[in-house]
Amino acid sequence: MKPRVHVFLAFLLTVACDSNGADPADGDVGAPDAAEDGDVGDGGGVRCRVDGDCPQPGRCDRDTGACVCTAPRAVLCGGACVPESVAACGTSCDVCPAPRGGTAACFDSLCTGICPMGLALCDDACLPDCVLSAAAPVAPTLVELRAVSTDAARLRWIDQSRDESGFRVDRVIEEDDGTETFEPVSTLPADTESVRLDGLSGRVCFRVVVVGASGHERATSGQCTNVEPDAEAPTLLTVSATRSGCGRVDLEFSARDATDFRVRRDGVDVATVRTGTWVDASLAPDARATYEVVAMDSFGNASEASDPVDATALSCTRVRAGPAFDLGGAGDDRVTALAPASEGGTYVAGTYELVSDLGLGAEDAIGGRDVFVLRADRDGAVQWVATVGGEADELLTEATSITDGVVVGGVFTVPLEVGTDTLFPAGGGDIFLIAMSEDATSGDATPRWATRLGGSGVDRILGLGTREDGRLVAVGSFEGSAEFGDETLVSAGGRDAFVVTLSAEDGRVLSAHSYGGAGHDSLEGVDRAGTVAAGSFEQMVAFGDDALVSRGETDGVLLGIGADGAAVWALQAGAEHRDRSILAESGPSGEIVYAVHTVAPSFERTTVQVLESSRAFRWDLILPFGAVLHGLSVHDGALVVVGGAEREADFGLGTLSPPGAPFLATYDLADGSPRYAAFFGRATASAAFDVAASGSALWLGGTFGGVQNPLWTGGDVLFGAGGDDGFVAAYHP
Repeated sequence: MKPRVHVFLAFLLTVACDSNGADPADGDVGAPDAAEDGDVGDGGGVRCRVDGDCPQPGRCDRDTGACVCTAPRAVLCGGACVPESVAACGTSCDVCPAPRGGTAACFDSLCTGICPMGLALCDDACLPDCVLSAAAPVAPTLVELRAVSTDAARLRWIDQSRDESGFRVDRVIEEDDGTETFEPVSTLPADTESVRLDGLSGRVCFRVVVVGASGHERATSGQCTNVEPDAEAPTLLTVSATRSGCGRVDLEFSARDATDFRVRRDGVDVATVRTGTWVDASLAPDARATYEVVAMDSFGNASEASDPVDATALSCTRVRAGPAFDLGGAGDDRVTALAPASEGGTYVAGTYELVSDLGLGAEDAIGGRDVFVLRADRDGAVQWVATVGGEADELLTEATSITDGVVVGGVFTVPLEVGTDTLFPAGGGDIFLIAMSEDATSGDATPRWATRLGGSGVDRILGLGTREDGRLVAVGSFEGSAEFGDETLVSAGGRDAFVVTLSAEDGRVLSAHSYGGAGHDSLEGVDRAGTVAAGSFEQMVAFGDDALVSRGETDGVLLGIGADGAAVWALQAGAEHRDRSILAESGPSGEIVYAVHTVAPSFERTTVQVLESSRAFRWDLILPFGAVLHGLSVHDGALVVVGGAEREADFGLGTLSPPGAPFLATYDLADGSPRYAAFFGRATASAAFDVAASGSALWLGGTFGGVQNPLWTGGDVLFGAGGDDGFVAAYHP
């Protein structure tokens, strides 16, 4: 929404391998004879033959004969596994230098620097304008030197320079007096990031030199490994199979000293993979298969096949996986709201930290956590991105489609600059609404308007919809006295619910209504059509002509909303427990769908109920224990539920694994019979936070564990870039 000064924090790149084990930008060259045998110089310099020779937590890497640490973010320094820090960064235990005017940092085993706001890291200094010296290219980051056969090794690095003319690989020769000399091995073109070195034996050391456009050079430090015959096969440790979705079986396996795994299904080789997981997504519903796994090492040695593992696919209706992409950087980033866009695309909104790739390049956060909104087409290609932020954290909760654009809503606590407008909060947390207009000719988007709602207390927007007449409907809660356009609402108790309608053209507040009593009351969701809201209340509250009295500590409420935003009917949901209506959606024939979360001393559950347009009961379902519901939708005659599962779960089609992953499940809207259910991702704190139906596609958005916990969407594997990353994935029932 406004120009950003990009502040460099870290180069966070992933060296990828294709299915055949080849590397992008790869070269194959020979190398001269190796130097004499000696100790492996790897960070801590601890030689080993078995795991017991290594400090804990650590193991012995048989490729190099050196100990490596196994704890997350730990490195081997001084013979011990220590937490990675600026004093011990990466496998070489580098002490990270601080740039002039900044502070040292270690991100993902790479030394870098953090500059104050408004400055950028340029070589080794924080400057207002980062113009890297053409005479001094940035040295590459050496990733690994690893033996891949009895006479070859692969050298990998990360290209950190912007305008190099090429690279040179030097053999490092260690002289008797402790000095080093360098013998060129090969020259490689710009953008190369790995090379295979053949004709090696014994202990070998190499470095990488980047050559700048002006001929100036910068080199990495050397890295060494042992290249020697190895006739011992890897040891296969574990193999397991679980059902994770419709016609889908997840295999997980582990081995000692393995580089690859060969997977057999019913006695036939079907895949060779480098990671310890493989997903079989080709099974027919109810199909039974038997799997075996063989572990292999880089020298061609293979283990015996594992004991057979049997698995049976779920009986279900298939859903085809569509495009998927991740959003994020070194910080915690998440997708929190989606809205349908034209031609099968989607609007995506959420928050990001530090420097994040949001689909069209790096975006710098102004404060701790900033807001983004983007549009992706039906193929998952990002068409435009807009960001907004202040000096503190912002919260993005809602998005809704309007004619030629999208409106997003959230909470802010410090001034926000939106285009030419600045929003100023009045209290501890106010509501912002921002409309983005798209230019059909240029394909870009610009702010149409921005508005603030709220007062001196803490105010929240928890639902946003668009009515058929184009009016916006916003619901949430407020404290004390709050301004909604020209209307001032005053809470009757601690916290009251509100319903506000606004013009989509200019953001003017058209009506404002509050509902509350002596306790805490809130509306926590509204359907995309802006006609039905869900929430909770305490004690006694009048919703229009309906005065409701809670049966327990809190009760859920379902509220019909008229064209002017006033309540036209209210239904109570709850017993003697704590009940909250948390989500609402409407169907094509006026069906009403809502969810109630119940907390009791002996149980906790989420119930989804479907009503006729007359509000008569049609059917309901109780989600499996541990399934946390975040989104509802109605699409192609089905109810769609998404969220995150804390444990194995059965959505009516059989038990699914792994726990801790996002889930997607669909049910026939007419009778509630289950159609489809799937987990995707790994066992980590991941979840789908919203779902939007657009054309034939269901778009899901949420968060996953980033680079440490890849997300398998059914069609793509997303690796992320930092802590938690956002994801967007399409599915076609």
